[in-house]
Amino acid sequence: MKDMNETIDYSALLTAYRTLWVNRPLPASDEKSKEVLVEIIGRDIRDENTHPRARKNPYVKFYLAAKRIADSKMNDEKKMELIKIHISIFENLENN
Repeated sequence: MKDMNETIDYSALLTAYRTLWVNRPLPASDEKSKEVLVEIIGRDIRDENTHPRARKNPYVKFYLAAKRIADSKMNDEKKMELIKIHISIFENLENN
């Protein structure tokens, strides 16, 4: 597990996140990887890619995202980093 002072490679995490979705284009340069990753995870938890009548609540979307990450073939370190980002974004949604 990473030390709190270590930097996170958002570009690598965005690349790993891309492997979770087959037909979801996620364009980004290396400089904007963090912003893109945070934005798309937030959109996923808020279920913004689904028609409003068919949207699931954030708790269900968080669970489904965590399960998708856990079941993926990426290495455990990337899984943990992505889940930590999901938790942070989910907690921010709950507090706002």
